[in-house]
Amino acid sequence: MAYRIALAILVVLPIFANAHEPAGGRQAGEALPRLYPFRQTGPDGKWGYIDATGTIVVKPAYRLAGDFVAGRARVTKSKETGYIDQDGRWVFTLPKGWAVTRPFSEGLAGFSVGDMYAGKWGYLDRDGKIVVRPKYDRIGEFTQGLARVNLGAKWEFPGTWNGGKWGFIDTRGRVVIPIQFDGADDFSDDTASVTKGDRRFHIDRQGREVAGREPKEARTEAKEDLPAERVRTPDGQAKRTNDREAFRGELARVHIGGTYSVADDGGAQWLGGAWYYVHRKGTLVRRVRNDDEGQASGYGKEDR
Repeated sequence: MAYRIALAILVVLPIFANAHEPAGGRQAGEALPRLYPFRQTGPDGKWGYIDATGTIVVKPAYRLAGDFVAGRARVTKSKETGYIDQDGRWVFTLPKGWAVTRPFSEGLAGFSVGDMYAGKWGYLDRDGKIVVRPKYDRIGEFTQGLARVNLGAKWEFPGTWNGGKWGFIDTRGRVVIPIQFDGADDFSDDTASVTKGDRRFHIDRQGREVAGREPKEARTEAKEDLPAERVRTPDGQAKRTNDREAFRGELARVHIGGTYSVADDGGAQWLGGAWYYVHRKGTLVRRVRNDDEGQASGYGKEDR
């Protein structure tokens, strides 16, 4: 949607990772979220967390707050940034100079040291311990025990990554498929799509070519676990949504209200309105935040 694209543009420093999940709402084997971030009303409102009923569990105290992924959420309190668990307890603090962190996948999260475009990437565990030291130029998330990594890629204006070679590492940081490919996707169904020159093909977990697999884009994607286009307020009034996000556990986020605006350059977005949590039964639970409070002040799409 044009609205979703416009929101992504507003995130100047995308340090908070919105969960990047497959259809169904989460990665296989990972804990469903029990807490969900919301923001108090007002320009200086703080972020806290509610449960699936809308009850405040973690009182608003954070300047920034992210979604829970694999039982961890990134938060900023005053000048300190770190991760909390699903009981709201502080688990570890991020060192200064870490530009970006990625969502946890299979117990590990990517992190960047230095400039987010020129810095190096590594992986840390759920307790903040560095498992793979920062040495890669680009990385992916762990799926089926492997993650794609790149050496040599460069960020080029106006906003693309180019060059370098891709390979795959395991959760101990060992290179198990040599860094040799011009392009690579994450593993799915025990294979990954890779490119060498003009050739695109699939490899197995040992790096061997697998014959008879169609290109990834030709596969049928699973249907997203989205709420209905019309939801209800607690008193039964029907509301039409402008935009919807997939369910994560019992709740999903929907945008309601505002006006649709088309700019002179062709860009379009909804102005005003607010994001709300909606239950699987289709009833609104609680406001997440008003649109005029800023997309970057809380959850946002991470640049991958």
